[in-house]
Amino acid sequence: MENSVQDQCWRLIKSMSKSEKRNFKIYAKKQSNSGSLKFVKLFDLMDSRNEVDDKVLLKAVADGKPGKLANLKRHLYQKVLISLRLVLINKQEDIEIRQMVDFASILYGKGHIMDALRMLEKARVAAVKHNFDFLHADILEFQKLIEARHVTRSRQVKNKMDKLVNDSQARAERNLHTSFQSNINIQTQGYYILNGHARNEKQAKRFEEFWAVNRRRFEQYPLSEATFFERINRMQSSMWRHYILLNLEDAKEDALNCYGLFCINSLMTLRDPDSFVRSMYYVNALSFLIGDIENAVLHRNMLQKFYEERHPQLNHNSKTNALIYQQLCRLNVDLAREDWASAKREMLRMKSDPIFHPSNLPGHRRNLIRYKFSAIHFALGDYKAAISQLQSILNSTGSLLRDDLLINTRLMLAIAYLEIDDFYMADYVVTNLSRNIRKNQYAGQMHDRTLSALRTMIKEERRNWPLLLEDLNEAIKDLRDDPFEQKCLRFFNVAYWIDHR
Repeated sequence: MENSVQDQCWRLIKSMSKSEKRNFKIYAKKQSNSGSLKFVKLFDLMDSRNEVDDKVLLKAVADGKPGKLANLKRHLYQKVLISLRLVLINKQEDIEIRQMVDFASILYGKGHIMDALRMLEKARVAAVKHNFDFLHADILEFQKLIEARHVTRSRQVKNKMDKLVNDSQARAERNLHTSFQSNINIQTQGYYILNGHARNEKQAKRFEEFWAVNRRRFEQYPLSEATFFERINRMQSSMWRHYILLNLEDAKEDALNCYGLFCINSLMTLRDPDSFVRSMYYVNALSFLIGDIENAVLHRNMLQKFYEERHPQLNHNSKTNALIYQQLCRLNVDLAREDWASAKREMLRMKSDPIFHPSNLPGHRRNLIRYKFSAIHFALGDYKAAISQLQSILNSTGSLLRDDLLINTRLMLAIAYLEIDDFYMADYVVTNLSRNIRKNQYAGQMHDRTLSALRTMIKEERRNWPLLLEDLNEAIKDLRDDPFEQKCLRFFNVAYWIDHR
């Protein structure tokens, strides 16, 4: 029910800050001399409740008529959005630029042609300064429309019209390239979501064919100077390409280049803070996977510094994303260092923060955090707490983890049951996993060898376990040079469990 269209008004109100709610009240009072407007009363009722209850709202503001309540909600939703637009207009450059274009449209409609062109020129300069490439294209097209329909004497200025036409042509070409790079970035990321890593020559060839087909789209278009976002998308798509091919060092280099481009264009760290934050997280995560603790620590610190310095200037969504990525970076560093005391402190901090409540997180991210919590509990020997988190992952509906992490999840669950002497449940998990792993292309040798050892351990007495685990430790040592096996061991360090149990 929380995600239904009918509740969108309530969700918007609950996401507003105190200052935004105060500004809405001021805006609403200006709309009428009466302080008892029904949509204001509806606003107060919805703001005061922790969940939607249409029965109360129907009785209070709609005289028991569902149709009337729906109309009031629609009216309130529109008024809240208008008030937010007025608040954010001086904080978000794109809203301010669009307003200038709207003003130009009004002036043009009133016959003030030269004033409209002057307003559009101001909007054009702002769009170029802040890299709003597609807004820039719209502004140029509007300028061309006016110049084509009216005698504005622009041709009396030397090369002015030629420059307008050339700028429009160049912008159209650059925007086309930017769009293509964005498409390739999204499609490459989507390829990984659907197919995972290329673990053999056949899978690598299949992916390279996919990559080549998408890259060939550029060949028929003329080259032009790359925009900021074209370069960012090119670096990110290259990062995903190398990640899919398990060239983790090269993927980290791409992520570092992406971060560096933001540092060179510091204005863009506020224009697109979400991409900037993700670039730091990508460096941290890839450094974690290859054991580069120095870079993982450095970019955790840089993300934390950015969040502390820019927190007041970020919108709600960017604040939330930055906080989540910051905490994930901290966990990655602690897991890489095997600093379980620090990891436990971070975990407890996250559990007490409403932002990290499972209902406030998207499915995949929720389960990734649960998985990291499980690993911390497991390393600390709190197997019952680890089982609780692992079962929560497996009981999730949709948005599960990738198959390699799900295999890790079931292996960790089986071991946790063994450690608390619940041999029945351990056998149940191992039997189910054995059945599924045979036809799972994401199962690695680490998974197979660990699962084989667990089958034997279930049948053996505890006093025989040390020899079995010593054999398992030897069996996985030679896997650490394989990038895929290395990734599996990073997410579930079987050797650490053997050495520290």
